[in-house]
Amino acid sequence: MRNGFFGTNFLKTDKRMERRQAKLIDLNEWERSGGGGTGWSYINRNDSFIMLKLNKKEIPEEMSYHEYLISTTLFEMGISCPRVFDFVTDGTRFGMTVERMQGKKSYVRMIADNPELLEPLAKDFAVRSREFHSIRCDTTKFESKKDKCRRLFASCPELPDDVKGMLYGCLDSLEDIPYPVHGDFTPGNIIRADGKDYWIDLGDFTYGDPDMDFACLAFLARYTPAKIVEYLFHLTKRQIGQFMEIYGREYYGDRWNTRELKQKLDTALTIKVALAITNRPRAAKLYLPLLRGQKLKFAIIMRFADILVRKFN
Repeated sequence: MRNGFFGTNFLKTDKRMERRQAKLIDLNEWERSGGGGTGWSYINRNDSFIMLKLNKKEIPEEMSYHEYLISTTLFEMGISCPRVFDFVTDGTRFGMTVERMQGKKSYVRMIADNPELLEPLAKDFAVRSREFHSIRCDTTKFESKKDKCRRLFASCPELPDDVKGMLYGCLDSLEDIPYPVHGDFTPGNIIRADGKDYWIDLGDFTYGDPDMDFACLAFLARYTPAKIVEYLFHLTKRQIGQFMEIYGREYYGDRWNTRELKQKLDTALTIKVALAITNRPRAAKLYLPLLRGQKLKFAIIMRFADILVRKFN
């Protein structure tokens, strides 16, 4: 695996140099409770208030440690996220122990269980997002979204030079402002426990233009194969599209249907498509035609991609 496969950024802080030794855990003390694209979660058999997030072995120690540092720093900033305890390893995989929110459910799980909650939760997501995006970041501690994207695009051999030039132009058009960008902004990464909402999976956190977060929702609704959406979120692609539309109207208000905002969000979405390639190089076959404006070719490839995903899942 090459460096940067998972698109991890870094903290601009001395904490990066304070390399903490991973604490060895006995996995027999933990009971597996769930899983996702990057790893698994476990509950401590002796203390139900502690949870373990253990990444897949393909994710290097450095990236796991980075997520640990990001999470601890954001908690100290006052971001509504679970408290982090230790950087840990089971001997082959790395992760961290965190505060377990009793009775927690992600927004997507609540919608999957009760589809009638889609609209009110999409509106709640907009409210939580406005709060999140209004917190001023210390830019001496975090990498900017634009710098991170430039770094990833420059080191990605799957992106041809002409496409990189177009992407750099897109980045130049966005504001480099000191506000949070979650980086994996989906209703699967916000949980509710005891009536309070918490952000999770903050390893891709940067600062910059919050519209880059909206691009994560748009990417799921428009450019992700339906079967992958269903596998990851237990929702249909149509439901994700409805969630995005309701969120957009609530978050942007009167700006939602303006030409200016549409152009800006399209630019952010183009950058998100390119990031999908830097995260998973094999996705270049699917997304390069889209980046080159070959929409018909992309639609055909997307159709076959959906069939292949359905066949092998």
